[in-house]
Parts: sequence; structure tokens; C-alpha cells
Amino acid sequence: MHVDQLFENERLELKRQLPSSRKLAIEIIALANTRGGRIVVGFDDKAKKITGITPSQKTEERIANIIHDYCEPRITYSISYESLEGGHVLIIDVPDSGYKPHFLKAKGLVAGTYTRMGSTSRLADQETLARLIREGKNISYDSEQTSESVSLDHDRIRK
Repeated sequence: MHVDQLFENERLELKRQLPSSRKLAIEIIALANTRGGRIVVGFDDKAKKITGITPSQKTEERIANIIHDYCEPRITYSISYESLEGGHVLIIDVPDSGYKPHFLKAKGLVAGTYTRMGSTSRLADQETLARLIREGKNISYDSEQTSESVSLDHDRIRK
């Protein structure tokens, strides 16, 4: 990973420092609901420089607690530190999840589901939420059954 090649996008979120618990949970949820991705802490994306973060067990435990306390259903992730140009960055890797949709426990499914749109995390609209529910159940849109009854004209079908 080279510093001059880092810029936020759908799969990468850059932070100078570890954000608040709620904000970090939103970023993790959004990545898990989209295509997965990475959060890099200790990097100033505007100045394109390492601000650094001190590796610590306490930080890793804080992240584990945030994911456990704020995210539903459970999200898998991995944490690592990498040395870049004289400083350390914390990396949180979040894979694309098969247990969608993920949401903030306190807000519930409708008000707490987030996805990535470009370099931002956004509250999922109704259509996106429906798609995430289908993905979580491994159901395609075309295979969904409808509750509407349809009358068929059997004579026209035979012709």
C-alpha cells in the first residue's frame, strides 16, 4: 500500500483517528452490506500523509466491543497494523457478508441499515433494504413470489 495511491472509495474508508463508537459501527456495517472493504486509521486523506496510530491491545478490544455491541447480525472482520512511511496505521478488513442486512442494534433494521455509495456511508433506502434482505436469504428478485393472483386465459395461451 503506497500513501500516494490512497483515496476513499466504495471499498476504502480513511480516518485520521479512531472515530466514535457509533460512527465506526456505521462504517463497518456499510462495508459489510456493500462489497466489503477496509478502514485505515492513522491517515490524513486530505494531506495524503500518515498521522499514525500506536498499536495496542486496548484499541483492538475497543473495536471488538463496538462491533459486538452496535452491529446486528454479527460481522466478521480482521484487524492488523501496517508500517507505512515511518508510521503505523490500523487496518480493519471487513469482508462482503453473506448475512445481510447488517444494522445498528439501537436503531433497528429500517432506521439502522447502511451501505456504501462511493466514498460515503448512507442510510439504506427501502429499495436497497429489500435487495439486502433478498441477498441475505440468497433469493434473486426474479425468483420472488408475488402475493397477487393472476388470471390466465388458457385459450390464449394455447394459441
